[in-house]
Amino acid sequence: MVDAIIALHLEYKANGLPGKSGPGDTLRLAHALRHPDYENSKVILVTTAEKSYFEGVLPCEDGNIEMLEGTKTCNVAGQLNLDDLSENLHKIGEKRKIKLNGATIIHAHIGKELKPPFKEYVFNLANGFKAFRQRIDSSNPKTSKMFWGRWKPPGRNKARKKVIAVSLRKLNTAPELNTPDWFEDAIRGIAKNAGWEVLLFGDVSGGQHRENVYNYNGDGLWTQIVHLRENADCALGWNSGGLDLAAAAGMPVLRIGEFQGSKLVPQDWRWGAKYNSFLASATNIGLAPSDMRADMFCRDIATNSMRAFLKHIKKLSGPKHVVLPPGKALSEDWKIAESQLSKYTI
Repeated sequence: MVDAIIALHLEYKANGLPGKSGPGDTLRLAHALRHPDYENSKVILVTTAEKSYFEGVLPCEDGNIEMLEGTKTCNVAGQLNLDDLSENLHKIGEKRKIKLNGATIIHAHIGKELKPPFKEYVFNLANGFKAFRQRIDSSNPKTSKMFWGRWKPPGRNKARKKVIAVSLRKLNTAPELNTPDWFEDAIRGIAKNAGWEVLLFGDVSGGQHRENVYNYNGDGLWTQIVHLRENADCALGWNSGGLDLAAAAGMPVLRIGEFQGSKLVPQDWRWGAKYNSFLASATNIGLAPSDMRADMFCRDIATNSMRAFLKHIKKLSGPKHVVLPPGKALSEDWKIAESQLSKYTI
């Protein structure tokens, strides 16, 4: 009998060293662990992150956390080294005097299996270790642990006036996905004309910003989610982990440049079209790109959609995940927008 479920909580850094998972992967793992199938299972969280990062999101009772040892676990391409992983799991089982061979490993990514459809199966590791592989964001609704329910956001304690949380992405990794330079001035003007205040968050340190800014200040994920929940009514920005946090806070989200699946296979972007749908406890609208590079996204489509999003905000409280196809903007005419939200719900 297998005594535990192993939950892998990792990041895939460009330099090959493991670190903490980003917000999206962490939220997907947290949601999967709440699946009814796992209700009576003992969870061992194998992680490279400090407890303060995921406390309140992932289960972190005393004695269930194991820090992953060594730096070989992720290679230069960011893929897991399965032999090194099995060695770590073997040590964990011996230390805890429990049987892990044959355990279920749930995770966001095991790098040896990069191609869709990410099926569940048993695979062999070193030391005779076998595991049942459950990728948490599988595109198969019959087997994925992501389709059992929606994320429950925290309660809202403060009354606010019209505040829009605007996520900025300014990372060295995949810089082609970063927020375009024109975006800040554009949303600043749109918000002012519509009578909204702006709260900037995400990669905002070092910038010269005129608005309120939330730069996380070392806060853990749950604190970040609660802060957004209590200080903003909705969120928009370029596709990023910051918008995953905003969605987890239970607010309507407009995600510019939302793509589905591997950017290496554009014709197959929709393989995992629902893997963020569990977060949509309010209406989440994505604008699909025709080119992965953020600065190639049509500016008129982005700005027109932002105006429409704010105009319709009172009608976007219902749980729904919508991705408009490349070349389509959200309409400012509500009858047309309502039809779009129905037609392109995923």
